[in-house]
Amino acid sequence: LSDLQRGGLLAERHTSTLLDIMSRTVGERLSLFLPPGTKVHHKTGTLLGGQSVSVNDIGVFMLPGGAPVVIAVYIADSPVSVSHSTRDRTIGHITRAIYDYFQFKAER
Repeated sequence: LSDLQRGGLLAERHTSTLLDIMSRTVGERLSLFLPPGTKVHHKTGTLLGGQSVSVNDIGVFMLPGGAPVVIAVYIADSPVSVSHSTRDRTIGHITRAIYDYFQFKAER
């Protein structure tokens, strides 16, 4: 994803197309608690398996200064009794913690 974001993986038009598709992903796992206007390119996934559910979101978000942060969060074998919104919020909180870490680090 780092290479994709930097344009070093595909031709420019293909990079632009792929990032555009990723920016329209339905679901707000990574972006749920990021500040409004934060650019996010991501792809979610869900795997239902009997008594458990696994969810993920992988992508890249941009810090206010323009630096990209690549992230992948995977929650495996979550009991079906846990709500989808709880899993989504968990991914959102993890993403926000990473966002805040890089914001704090940049201020040092």
